[in-house]
Amino acid sequence: MSGRDSPDILQMDGSYPFLDADDNVSNDHEGRSMRHQHSNFSRFSFAKRQRQSTVLSGRRGLTILELAVVLSILSLFVTITIPLAVKARESARETACANNLVALIRGVQNYQLTFGFYPSNGWGYRWVGEPGQGPGKDQPGSWAYSTLPYVERLRQSSLDRLDGSQSWISGVEDLLTMPNSLLRCPSRGAGALVNNNPNRVPFNARWLTTVYRTDYVANEGDRHLKTGPGPSRLSDVDTHAWPNNGIATGVMFLRSEITPQQIHDGVSNTYFLGEKYVFFRDYLTFNSAGYDQSGYVGADLDTNRCTSHPPTWDMIELSNAPNKGAQYFGSAHPKFSWFAFGDGSVRPISYNVDPEEYRSAGHRRDGNKMFADATQWR
Repeated sequence: MSGRDSPDILQMDGSYPFLDADDNVSNDHEGRSMRHQHSNFSRFSFAKRQRQSTVLSGRRGLTILELAVVLSILSLFVTITIPLAVKARESARETACANNLVALIRGVQNYQLTFGFYPSNGWGYRWVGEPGQGPGKDQPGSWAYSTLPYVERLRQSSLDRLDGSQSWISGVEDLLTMPNSLLRCPSRGAGALVNNNPNRVPFNARWLTTVYRTDYVANEGDRHLKTGPGPSRLSDVDTHAWPNNGIATGVMFLRSEITPQQIHDGVSNTYFLGEKYVFFRDYLTFNSAGYDQSGYVGADLDTNRCTSHPPTWDMIELSNAPNKGAQYFGSAHPKFSWFAFGDGSVRPISYNVDPEEYRSAGHRRDGNKMFADATQWR
C-alpha cells in the first residue's frame, strides 16, 4: 500500500502527510466556519437567557417606589370616597325623616277635618291610649295615638283593631310593642323596641319590659307645662285637680282642643310637630325623662316639647339644663332639626336659629310671624 492509500498516518506536526494543499485550505475554512457558527449560537443563547431573566425579574413584584405610589393613590381614594358615602347616607336618612313628618302632619290635618280641632296630647305620663274613649280632652293617650288612624298609609293597619272589638288591655299592649317606622328617625339608629321605665306603670295597661318609642313630639308652646301622672281611674276625670293648661301657648298639649281659628299667627308660621332632643348616650336606656316610655303615653316629655331653648344636636350634652334638655326639640342630624307646620309643610330649622324668633314660632298667638324671613332655615 502506498503512503497515499494510508490517510490515517499523521505527521509529527499533526497534519496528514498525503493531503494536498487544496485539501488543507478546505479543511481550514470549514473549521473557521464551524467556530463562527458556534460563536453566533453562544451569543444568541446568552441574549435569550438575558431576556428571560429580565422578564422573570419583572414578575417578582413592584419596586418600593411603585408600591408607595399605589398606596398613596388608594389612600387618597378612600379619603375622598368615605366622607361622600357617609354624607349620602345621612342625606337619605334626613329625607326619610322629613317624609315621616309629612305623613304625620297630614294625619293631624285629617284629624282636625274630622273633629274640628287638633289632637290632644292626653292626660299624663301614667296613661296610654284608651280605645273607645273618644277624641279631644276625653282621650288619655298621646297625639300620636289619636293621629295614626288618620294617616293615609296606616288606615288599614292593625290600629283598626283598637275599636273596642277586643279587650282594651290586649289592644293597647299590642300597640305599645308594635313597630311603626313613622315614629322613628332613621338617623337616630336606636332599636325598635327599647327598655321601658319600670317607675312609669300605666294606670290603664300592664307595664311592659320593652316598648316602641317616638322621635317626634307635639309643640306645647314656648314654655313647659308640668302635667303629672293624671287621675288614677277613668271615673276620676271630672274630679281630678288638673294643671292649668290655659297657660300653654302651643297647639297640642294636656287635654287640648285647639282649633285653626285659635292660631292667630297662622298655621304656616307655627310649629305643630318636631323632632326631639335625646342625648345620644340615652338612646338605648331609660335615663332620659323624655325618652323612657312609649310614643303613646299621655302628656309628658316623651310626647311634647317646648321652644324655650333652641333645638339641639344629640351629640351635645345638656347636663345643666332643666330635665337635662328633655323638654327641648332637637335631632340626630348634624346641622338642623325638622319641624312640621300647620299648613302641612316640613322645614329644617338650624341649630343656629335666632332664639327669640324660634321661641316665638312655638307660640300660636303672640303676633310674631317668624317665617316671613326664610333665612332662619338651614
